Amino acid sequence: MSKELISEKFPQYDDAGRELVRRAYLIAARALEGEVRSNGHDFIEHPLNVALIASDEIGLTADCIAAVFLHEATRKHPELDLRNIPAIVEQYQKFTEMEVGPRTPWAGDLVF
Repeated sequence: MSKELISEKFPQYDDAGRELVRRAYLIAARALEGEVRSNGHDFIEHPLNVALIASDEIGLTADCIAAVFLHEATRKHPELDLRNIPAIVEQYQKFTEMEVGPRTPWAGDLVF
């Protein structure tokens, strides 16, 4: 995804935040290349839509949005080595150990 498109999709983050999201997106896009959803669309569409909801509706930070992309990449390809992005790895680890809190109004019909 180009820097311009990242700026368009995630305008609420500063330059550093958008670059973090862009780098995570590129890692996920490469890892998920060739993966297709049941609707026939590229699988990268799923984490992108989740990232947009998480940033626009929930207001999560750029490092959390980067974790969305890396979660899907590593879920499908656990062999990925992400040690070159320590901040994202740290955030990802925090999220995977995070307890799900009480249901919130924006959770809708999600099942945790």
